[in-house]
Formats: sequence, C-alpha cells, structure tokens
Amino acid sequence: VLVSKLGERQNKANRDAADLAHWKEQLEIAKQAGSGPKQGLIHDMARFLESLRHNDNIDLGIAGCKQAKDIIDKYIAEHGDFEEDGNPELSARVPEFTELVKTLTATLKASEAALNESLDASASVEELKKSPLKVIEKEALKNAENYITKLRQDRDAAAAEVTNLSVAEGSAGSRAKTISEAARQHELVEAYCQLAEALSPTGIPADILQGALKPVNELLTTIAASSGWAAVQINDDIDIVYGERLYGLLSESEQWRADSMLSVALASLSGLGFVVLDRFDVLETSSRPQAIKLMLKCIKDSTIDQAIMAGTMKEPMKRVLPGMQAVWISDGAILDGKGGSNE
Repeated sequence: VLVSKLGERQNKANRDAADLAHWKEQLEIAKQAGSGPKQGLIHDMARFLESLRHNDNIDLGIAGCKQAKDIIDKYIAEHGDFEEDGNPELSARVPEFTELVKTLTATLKASEAALNESLDASASVEELKKSPLKVIEKEALKNAENYITKLRQDRDAAAAEVTNLSVAEGSAGSRAKTISEAARQHELVEAYCQLAEALSPTGIPADILQGALKPVNELLTTIAASSGWAAVQINDDIDIVYGERLYGLLSESEQWRADSMLSVALASLSGLGFVVLDRFDVLETSSRPQAIKLMLKCIKDSTIDQAIMAGTMKEPMKRVLPGMQAVWISDGAILDGKGGSNE
C-alpha cells in the first residue's frame, strides 16, 4: 500500500514545496513594503525599465515600448505599483503571511515524512525481490487475498444473521397470536373463495341450468332420431345449436327444422301437446315427407297430440298418409281436398 502511494506522495510534496516557496517570496515583499521604496534587484530593474519607457530622449521603438509595457504590467500584477513611500496595506499582511508560511512549512514537513516512508517501503520491496523471499509465488498471494475476501464475506453474513435473529427475537412474543390470526383469515378466504365459485356462472347456476336443460336435450335427441335430421341442442350459454352450428349461421330451411323440433319438445314438456308450424313450403320437396312422418310418429308415440303444418303449395297433395288430413285453401275458401281418415 505504501509503495502504491509513492507517486501520489511525491506529487503532493512537490506541490507543498512550490506553495511554500511562493508564500515565502510574498512574505518578503510584504516586509519590504513597510516604508520607503521596494528593495531588491528586481525592483531596481523594474524602476529602471519604467524610467526608460518614459524618457523622451531614448527611442525604444514601437516593439520595444510594447515589450517594456508588458514587462511592467506583469511586474505590477505580481508586486504592486511603484510606491516610493511603501504599501501599508501589503505591509499589514505580514503577520498573515508569516502564519501561512509557518503552516505550509509544517505541511511540507509532513509530506516529506510520508514520502520518505513510501521511499523506504519501495526500497524494502526492491530488497525483498533480490532476497530468497522472492520464491513466494503469485498464486499463493492470490489465494491469500481470496481467503481474506471470503473471511470478510463470512463476517458480513454473520452480522446480517445476528440482525435477523435480533428482529426475530423481538417479535417472538406475538408470534402465536399472529399465527392464530393468519389461520383464521385463511379460513375466511377459503370460505369466500368457495362461495364465489359456487355463485359464479360455472357454479350453482350452471348446475341448475344443466339440470333443467338435460330433459329438454334428451327429448330433442329422440325427436331428431325420428326425423333423420341433425340433432338440435341447447348449450350451457342458452345458445341453440343445430348439428355443430349456431342457430344464426343456419340456412332458412335448417332454421325451420330446428324450430319444428323445438316446438314439438316444448309442446311435450309443457303438456300442451299441440304445435302449429307455418311455412312448411320452405323445405325442399324431398324433405317435406320427413317433416310429415316426424309429426305422425310424435303423435303416434304420444309425444304430442296434434300438429298443424301450413304452406304455400302449387297443388293439393296427391297422396295423404293415414293419420293426417289435407286441407286446400284458395282465395280464402276451403275447397274439397283429398284426405285420409280424420284421426
């Protein structure tokens, strides 16, 4: 460490020596400023140069006058004006400068002592390098430094653990109460979570809805099997699905089939036993017999009691199946039509 500070201490000693020399000079100037003209070669030379600059009998030339003025200006900046009677203000600062010189002398002495300490250490290191001790390998020094670093880390960790233990010890008295309160709050949270889950759309309401929809969807499945059409179902979101598509995505004829099966299911479950289906003609010609046979089968197995289907047709039905009656209405009047039994 001492060797590493050698350059720093050398620079400080140099600065302190320069500061001391400067203020010693200032102290001498202040002492001479007490009374009478300033004494010394530099002051005599400055006064002589100033007299030459203002002597009309001597021609210094423009460059010489400028150079002389620059020298005189620098002199005044450093030593003050030419005062034959002295400088009382500067003279009054002699005690101040004396104390400053005394302080700087002590500072320089301390800096030189520190510098000598580093110089001695550096010399000792050089001697050690020449001695048998140089066999100490760098790896051993590195291991020692690493070990010291680990010891410091262990010390810091131990200090932190002591702090944590102190805090834990301080709160040990209220620990049991804290645990009890935490357990109670945990039970409340669990209860509220269960309540929220039960009241959510996927909880009790969903169970009630599924219970109500189950018989409806089962009946719709049975009706679809009798018709040969795709099954109509009502999902948990109360959406009507025909096959695998939502009701709004169906064609007009597919919506009529879904509506007819839903009407049959509602008539059966409500006990009404009666359906009326308009726009029978929206179905393709090949699909109309399926609708008629579905109604006849639902009546036969007592799913419903009666069904009326109406549509705009080109001509009366040529063949009326047993168990149904065909009525042709033209211009608001019922015409005789071919019909089967009145069952």
